[in-house]
Amino acid sequence: MEETVVITPLGWERSRAVLPASAEWLRAHRVYLLYRPDFRHNRAFVEKVTRDLESQNVHVQTRLVEATREFESLLVSISNIIRTESSTKNRVHINMSASGKIAAAAAFLAAAYHSDRVASVFYALPSTYAVEEPNGFRAFKEHGLSRGLARMQYLPLFKLEKPGEPGELVLAELYRKGPLSYTDILRIVQAARVEGFEDFELAQSRKGRIGKSAVKEKWIARLRRLVVNELAGDGYIRLRPSHEGRKVLVETSEMGNYAAMLSGLVDRPYP
Repeated sequence: MEETVVITPLGWERSRAVLPASAEWLRAHRVYLLYRPDFRHNRAFVEKVTRDLESQNVHVQTRLVEATREFESLLVSISNIIRTESSTKNRVHINMSASGKIAAAAAFLAAAYHSDRVASVFYALPSTYAVEEPNGFRAFKEHGLSRGLARMQYLPLFKLEKPGEPGELVLAELYRKGPLSYTDILRIVQAARVEGFEDFELAQSRKGRIGKSAVKEKWIARLRRLVVNELAGDGYIRLRPSHEGRKVLVETSEMGNYAAMLSGLVDRPYP
């Protein structure tokens, strides 16, 4: 059965995290709360929001966000959740209104990258702000920076240009492991059973040294034609000499690193 899932980076908010997921709005089955544990008050609001949602029979899952790499950590977590939930045909909504500006930027970028997997990205407009209330600090401790939900503003899901599935797979492995040779990448796409590379068996070849070299060059040519050239042309990777004869290494560019984080295929922001 299709379920409704809401991904919410959470800061000092309560209503903006609870009300959009309620029966009056999205009727969520599950809410993911992503938060930085180092900020004062954050844990208190996670507890309040969790209690409110669970009282409405909404299942809550929490994910920690790394303080030193907040933007990257959010890209990885949000994209991983999107890919996982959409793979089972669930409807994924992204709430970009319940945390800070960095979280909002990461949420919108992840939504745009996965526009074909996301049902909506929205901003919850509150009824009032704590600073406007007579007992502002008391209101803040109970409700956070705002209270109530005036309306939901749904934002356009722009479709971003992104690598195909084989390209995402290669970028994720380069991101995890660092520069790799063509032969390393061939083994990766073969293990993943990428179409066109299932029969790569260089290591098992019974040919002599010259024959093995010819087999290797044939597969490298195919890899470059079907995967590497496009990634290089779009600026996701770059090639550099390995200082081992003619051997070439493939490494990600800065844009390639962000594409890997957005792919949903990595589980943490790497240094």
